[in-house]
Amino acid sequence: MVLMTAIALNWGYQQMRNYIEPPQALLVLGGEPRREQFAAEFAHQHPELSVWVSSGSNREYAEWVFFPSGH
Repeated sequence: MVLMTAIALNWGYQQMRNYIEPPQALLVLGGEPRREQFAAEFAHQHPELSVWVSSGSNREYAEWVFFPSGH
């Protein structure tokens, strides 16, 4: 019984830790313009995050969405 309690507490701790640790990057599944636009807006609000865009959109379009001013 003690072992099961310890396992349950450890599992609960691991689950809570996922909510406490700040994100390190933003992964965007490319190919859907609305999803990419949302991710670009989110990335501009959180410039400390790295942004990774999977394939799906061509490079020029992704750069236009994420860097509209050409930066």
